[in-house]
Amino acid sequence: MSESILITGVSSGLGYGLAKVYLERGASVYGCSRRRPDALVRAGLRFTAIDLRDPEGGPEALRGLVAGVERLDNVILNAGELGKIRDMRETPLDDLRETMEINATTAMVLLNEA
Repeated sequence: MSESILITGVSSGLGYGLAKVYLERGASVYGCSRRRPDALVRAGLRFTAIDLRDPEGGPEALRGLVAGVERLDNVILNAGELGKIRDMRETPLDDLRETMEINATTAMVLLNEA
């Protein structure tokens, strides 16, 4: 039985690289991000588009992606948002809240769904 992996943020960077390596190793890879990574999909990635800013649609889309999957051997919560880099004294509280919502709260919701 091949390894089954869920990776968030697969459209670029670390998430893309991890998905590529796991696919090359023969794993069943389930991935999500805002943008579709066509090369990974052609290589066998099971993909759905998820925007972490959408707290309602994200979990529903993830349920659809992993429907019928008996188990996930690994979940890599790579997706997130850095936000604007600036001095903390110049950072509005709403910006910090939004970044935390996307990076922590939404990741927890997705992990609970997985």
